[in-house]
Amino acid sequence: MRKLLYASVLVVLASTLITPAAFAGAKIKINDESSIDLGFRIQFLAISTQRDLDGDGEWDNFQDLKDRRARFRLKGVINKWAEGFLQTDISSASGGSGRDMRVIDAFINLKAHKWAQFYTGINMVPSSRQTSRPRAR
Repeated sequence: MRKLLYASVLVVLASTLITPAAFAGAKIKINDESSIDLGFRIQFLAISTQRDLDGDGEWDNFQDLKDRRARFRLKGVINKWAEGFLQTDISSASGGSGRDMRVIDAFINLKAHKWAQFYTGINMVPSSRQTSRPRAR
């Protein structure tokens, strides 16, 4: 029980020391109007539990730290009228083994006027990203 308490305190302390607004990426300026913005995000999952894992009637300790998902993004500003965006999501495949990579955003934004912008491509709203796994047919 003490190990679980120590592990929980360690996870809480570690999560408070990690900067939540960290930016992992690079912006490459081509000229005054054009640029390329590369980015990367990763989410870790820490598991610490005590339960009967093997069914022998005794409590077992289980601790694991794994990367849950990673995202790569690419934004290209062509000029003041057009820009493009691409974002991928690499996560654990359903079933727990291997990886699954998919494109979650891939669009071009054409800015005809400050009141009129046209998007074409895949633009997934943030509220649907958690439950939008493709269904098997």
